[in-house]
Amino acid sequence: MAYSAHPFLREFFRNLLGTEPESVHELVRAKLAPTLEARPEEYPSNPAILDRYETLIEQTQLAGHVQDAFDLYWYGLGSYQHLGKVLGENARGLRILERFIPQDDFSGIEPHLSPRVQASRVSHLGLFASNLGDLARARKAFGYCRRLSAAAFDKKNESIDSWNLAEVELYAGYLRQSLAHSEDAVSLATETGEEIPIKNSLVYRPTSHFALGNITAATADYYSATELEGRPLFSLRGIWEAKCKVLRGDRSGARSQTQANRERAVRHKWNATLCGCDTILAQAFLPDSPARAGQHLQDARAFANRSGDVELQLGCFYAACNQHLHLADYPQAIAEAEAGILLADTCNFGRYSIDLRLVLAEALLAAGDARKALQNAREALDRSEQPDCAYAWGQADGLHFCGLAHLRLGEHELARQRLTAALELRERLGHGRIAQIADRLLVYVESDEVHSL
Repeated sequence: MAYSAHPFLREFFRNLLGTEPESVHELVRAKLAPTLEARPEEYPSNPAILDRYETLIEQTQLAGHVQDAFDLYWYGLGSYQHLGKVLGENARGLRILERFIPQDDFSGIEPHLSPRVQASRVSHLGLFASNLGDLARARKAFGYCRRLSAAAFDKKNESIDSWNLAEVELYAGYLRQSLAHSEDAVSLATETGEEIPIKNSLVYRPTSHFALGNITAATADYYSATELEGRPLFSLRGIWEAKCKVLRGDRSGARSQTQANRERAVRHKWNATLCGCDTILAQAFLPDSPARAGQHLQDARAFANRSGDVELQLGCFYAACNQHLHLADYPQAIAEAEAGILLADTCNFGRYSIDLRLVLAEALLAAGDARKALQNAREALDRSEQPDCAYAWGQADGLHFCGLAHLRLGEHELARQRLTAALELRERLGHGRIAQIADRLLVYVESDEVHSL
């Protein structure tokens, strides 16, 4: 084959022979820079403008102006706060930051930068990676940031790094490790004596306590955080607390708190928070208003799918399965749960791997497949009982659905054992669905008639 080029192009590239690569990138940068604001009053949202900023950042960095390039990410695009929380541009944000830290080689970051500036690059990479489901990468990034903060005696930011690690482990289902990191976050924030770090650190400790079944400790922490805030918790802290309320059967409380949180998110354009609120409302409005629940789920999925945020997508799968269960559309409930399990297992989101198996077991029981229901309930129970997990709610519900499956299969003694253990644990947790198991156990003990269930 033979190729030819237009004479103009041929002469243009011939004139570049011997030119340093940085000079070529500087030419591109100098032409593009005047068309974009380095510090706009309002951060851009138009995809075409975002593309141009991304190109400018790349060319500025390749031209040798690394700090200027990072400033464009920080001040021009609004960093993670805008790209991630508002736009859901997680893939773009990660792509930009990867250019500053090739192959996640944190040691290659410019040594003359302050520890906090170095950490800002790494922590934002971790936040985008976590959103996109790469928990191992996020864990590595936040661990590096915490070491930098500790070496600089920066307790405030070490607290932030600790709660970022706590969130990763909470998603992964390593609940004891999540509690340890969140304890560190609260302790470090308290040492600063500043109210805002203390308030912000009081989110993962009660959530970890709650998941582990330490309900009194969780309630006390949420109460302390609310007292410090002076009003019901909002943003991410409000989302975590509302999820706990749903589990304890306080749907009314979860609805009122989340609706106020949602209104605030709309005002401030916190679209990731808005999506999280919608996933809660998609459950909290059942069974009273299936139509409203369905609309919230639809709204949540629009952002979750666009952003690629794995935690939000998994929340949508879970809410969708519950909605279809309520509507007695068992095939679709099963399909939603199975799709969610595939995503959760692939990304190692351990808690959702458990929760989705439990709701799948419930759907399979409703559809009449007791053996497959038992298989999924048993798997969820085994995962929950792992020492590094110790997920009390997964254990309680795993026992419950195992008991029901055994009962349907005519294995009455196993059913009695499982249901009795589930009842004891659910009573200790203050489980919102405790009446269901009490009724079923009573029917079994008194009549021993499976068909009466």
